[in-house]
Amino acid sequence: MKGNVATGVGVHALLIPLVVWVWLLGTQPPIARGPGERTVLALMLLPAVAATLVAIDRRMLVWAPAAIELSAVAALPPVRPLFALALAAAAIVLAGWGWALARGPVPRWVSAMVLLLTVVAAGPWSLTTTLAGLSASCVFALHGTGPNGPTAIAETARKPWSWALLAWAWTANVVLVGAYWKVLAHPPTNLVAWPPERWLASLPAPAAALVLFGGSIDVERSRRAPTTAARVPQWALITAAVVVGCTAVLAISTQWQRNHDPGLTDQGAYVTYAEILRDSPGQVVGDRNRMPIYPYLVSFAIRGSDAAHHLEVAKAVGVAIAVAGSALFAAWLARRIGWTGAVAGWASFVLTVAMFKASFAQADVLSFLLLLVSAVACWRILQHPSAMRGATAGAALGLSHLTKANASIMLAALLGVGVLAALLPRTWTGLTKHDRRAMPFALMAAVFLFLAVVAPYLVNSQRQFDDPLFNANSTYYFWYDSWPEAVRGYEAHEHPKPGAPEPEPVPRGLRYFDRHSASDVVDRLTSGLSTAYRESVHSYGFVNLLALVVISAAVATTIGHHRPARRSLVPLAFGVVTTTAYLGLAGWWMQIVHGERFILPMYLPVLAWSLIQIDRGGRGSWVVHRGRSVQVSTALFAGILAVALLQAPALLYLAFHISGGQ
Repeated sequence: MKGNVATGVGVHALLIPLVVWVWLLGTQPPIARGPGERTVLALMLLPAVAATLVAIDRRMLVWAPAAIELSAVAALPPVRPLFALALAAAAIVLAGWGWALARGPVPRWVSAMVLLLTVVAAGPWSLTTTLAGLSASCVFALHGTGPNGPTAIAETARKPWSWALLAWAWTANVVLVGAYWKVLAHPPTNLVAWPPERWLASLPAPAAALVLFGGSIDVERSRRAPTTAARVPQWALITAAVVVGCTAVLAISTQWQRNHDPGLTDQGAYVTYAEILRDSPGQVVGDRNRMPIYPYLVSFAIRGSDAAHHLEVAKAVGVAIAVAGSALFAAWLARRIGWTGAVAGWASFVLTVAMFKASFAQADVLSFLLLLVSAVACWRILQHPSAMRGATAGAALGLSHLTKANASIMLAALLGVGVLAALLPRTWTGLTKHDRRAMPFALMAAVFLFLAVVAPYLVNSQRQFDDPLFNANSTYYFWYDSWPEAVRGYEAHEHPKPGAPEPEPVPRGLRYFDRHSASDVVDRLTSGLSTAYRESVHSYGFVNLLALVVISAAVATTIGHHRPARRSLVPLAFGVVTTTAYLGLAGWWMQIVHGERFILPMYLPVLAWSLIQIDRGGRGSWVVHRGRSVQVSTALFAGILAVALLQAPALLYLAFHISGGQ
């Protein structure tokens, strides 16, 4: 045991200075400047010198991590005194633990606590996190696997599921560190601004934990539990639900108290729309920049003429929609994948999107929920087409379109994928002959119900604007290259000044390509998607958590060797086409106006699909540890819920200090 520890630390002590030397010398300009540079490089030699003392006293090697940490502190000026003190404390704790480990066995839980303390103390502040994590994980791995450590590590690495779990744990660590980094860093930043060494710094802790416990964990495929099943206690689910609910209520109420500006995120425009609908029933008026469903609901609740009170009422309607919608979302998930997955999905929605969006007088949350209903209805058509399911999908899409004018993209994707599925052979789609015959009737029913739902709005648009499809966004804003240009074009056409010359035609449709080449379109989409990525990552954590859920679906599929049935390939193609279309639309809009709201429409559909895939992929596989087993899907759901709850305090902090909505 002592020999393995000494050898491991010795090799580590030789490699780390070399890595840091290369990093220091390759940095332009060099981080260590002036006369102190030689001192820094000399300090970096201390671990290597300690490694040469193996023949004299192997216990000397346990101080190598301390030398590495202290030299790294000196190598990265300017370092805040508090951070330097934390790093020095981490180095001392790590060195003392290594000394105790070299003298004899140390309980595994002590090693786990020391590893956690070291990584947390170092924090995500600099390259020293990488050094602390690598130092700890090296000795930790040898300690956890006993005298046959290298053999056990090799056996664990040969198991495919170990790499899948490592990918999941690394992602979870990045999500958590990213959430708290945004809060603790000064100035605030996020994952998009991370240097490579900080990404690497998130890997050692999950790697060390996997190595520590990997030797005693296995994954088996079976319809029934191979050993005693470790079921999640009911009280744990109830507690998790209460925690999630209370956290969401706290966040929403906090935002509610701070949000009193009607000009923030178009709240005043929605309230004004609701007042017009209340005072002129049956007459949907306005510039067609906002759709009528949400203002129509608000119009039933507002009384009197106090605009400030109307804003509070509109926000209360938004909170009620979010609470009711998230509860229905959880109930639907519980029916499909069980309560563990339902609570995980509920937390993933409530603690990211809902608590930031719900308390604003906006139609966003209602639109997201209706798009989820529409997506599920479309999936059902493509799996088992029927006229009734087509009618349901059409009605849902119509309501979605009347909430936010973006559901027509999903309808177009449904028609395209549905027609293609009806024409392709069964060997490609898995659809029976009866299904292929029923597909056209289902699609026609969807189109008919969609038109029936939106018909009153189209008729009113024809009466008001001489164009049933008139919309301020799609008619004007969408076709310009910047927001000032779009505003000027809209005002020139809709509110012309007396004596002003005839405005130039809007570059709409094919006319747009008279002024723009194909490369201009590609550049606009590329630039917009890049902006969308930055906006999303700098936002309030929904992309990070969604990435964890998607990776969890891939992990469950990998561990369970789950191959999707051919019948599910058509809905999958629909999801890919729809998501790609919405991303393209977001990239196009980002050239005009920024905001993560353009990315969010597909958040709930992707989240729901990923959760269902976790259940399908991990349902028949079991994680076995010391005679007890738990389903892979349950373990992943519990992990997602834990990450959502652990990052909640950081997101609550953001909820106190950002406006949200945009």
